[in-house]
Amino acid sequence: MTQSLNYIEAKFVLEPLDPTREILMAELAETGFESFEFTENGLTGWIPSDQFTPESLQEVIDKYAQLFSIACEHAPVQPVNWNEEWEKHYEPVVINNQCSIRAPFHAPRHDLPFDLVIEPKMSFGTAHHDTTALMIQWILEMDITGLHVLDMGCGTGVLGILAAQKGAAKVIAIDNYIWACENTRENCERNRVNNMITVHGDADALKEINKPFDLVLANINRNVILEDMKAYTDSLVPGGTILFSGFLADDAHLIRKEALQHHLRFDGEKLQNQWVSQKFLKEKQ
Repeated sequence: MTQSLNYIEAKFVLEPLDPTREILMAELAETGFESFEFTENGLTGWIPSDQFTPESLQEVIDKYAQLFSIACEHAPVQPVNWNEEWEKHYEPVVINNQCSIRAPFHAPRHDLPFDLVIEPKMSFGTAHHDTTALMIQWILEMDITGLHVLDMGCGTGVLGILAAQKGAAKVIAIDNYIWACENTRENCERNRVNNMITVHGDADALKEINKPFDLVLANINRNVILEDMKAYTDSLVPGGTILFSGFLADDAHLIRKEALQHHLRFDGEKLQNQWVSQKFLKEKQ
């Protein structure tokens, strides 16, 4: 089934390019922008029309007006079959020479321990973005056999699917976008994962879910992580592991500071192109 939506395209001319592009992209993602493209002199982003307000966009620009030069113009674009556009440009990704993330139309990678087939449609999570790649690196390093796993903001379901393939006993995947939940279910079928349950909702959904979890995966963004960290931690067994991603290096100290308030002990971090993923362990009380 094809998917199409009405989108707003915003074009930004930036000075300097770095680190302005990465910072602006992170801020725009929190307002609803779903995809980006680097241009010679800046950045282009796309957001569903029903999520766009000029006021929110201007707030982001004003926030950095004293630090960077940001010129912007935006306009509606014609409905696009994003699946077709994605298929034109989507290339397979290989992480740590262990895990391939590819589309259904790419050749299988039988030479790797894990070969994930992911069709993102409108959801986030193909490992092309640094935040997803960093999370996958953590998962590949861990022994997940028999663990109960929570995948918050599951997107395509790629993280939960990898955890399931690495031997997780059960995976609960939650996303507040209904199409992401549907996409996760489809990708579970593609990868023959049958021990992963998808739930439509946000952190409040954890109140109705059988807990606790041994491992929590939260690749979302800085503001959501800070707001919902207590809910995540309360869902974690003492001694359990929580992985955070979706924020820039400049914000890493904020995550660590908040984590201390919830009895989470810092256990390392990974950095890739100014994006950070952090690992914490819940203290045994």
